[in-house]
Amino acid sequence: MKHEVAMRNIRNYRKKLGRSVKKKKKEHLQKQIEEIEQLNRQDERRKFYKAMYNIRKGYHPRQEACRDKDGKVLFDKEETTNRWAEYFKGALNKEYPSCNDQGKLDLALNIEESDKDENSEMPTYEEIEESIAKLKNGRTPGEDNIIPEMINPLNAELNHNCKSQLAEFFCGVFKFCV
Repeated sequence: MKHEVAMRNIRNYRKKLGRSVKKKKKEHLQKQIEEIEQLNRQDERRKFYKAMYNIRKGYHPRQEACRDKDGKVLFDKEETTNRWAEYFKGALNKEYPSCNDQGKLDLALNIEESDKDENSEMPTYEEIEESIAKLKNGRTPGEDNIIPEMINPLNAELNHNCKSQLAEFFCGVFKFCV
């Protein structure tokens, strides 16, 4: 008899708990929808679409796995940590080329003379304008850490003298690289 009463109490408690969880979930979803509507009214497009994506996607636990050198997937946290330590030890302990007396890197490049001749022409002003015009804002910077937002406004303001200096600069960089 005591057992039946205890089981009934447990069932009732679980029902109340289930209703409470459903209610809290519904309230949370309603709050998220209101925030998304607010973002839409404020024309915060990027935040709006990110919030929509997060609701649609839902929660996914993070996978902490990696592959060893043979391609086998490692799930154990200790094995994964050891593999990353091994990877970075190899990546950070590489031999890098040394600098010569002029401060330039001693690199042995195997470039044929025909390649040097055809690639060593100086870029024209039109080519520079065209390249700058093709740059899209919102992109990550390249190796030079210059973002397109820094260069695009210059295109409209550059006069002939600045463009020639810019062309000489690019040609100097280009010759150094080749």
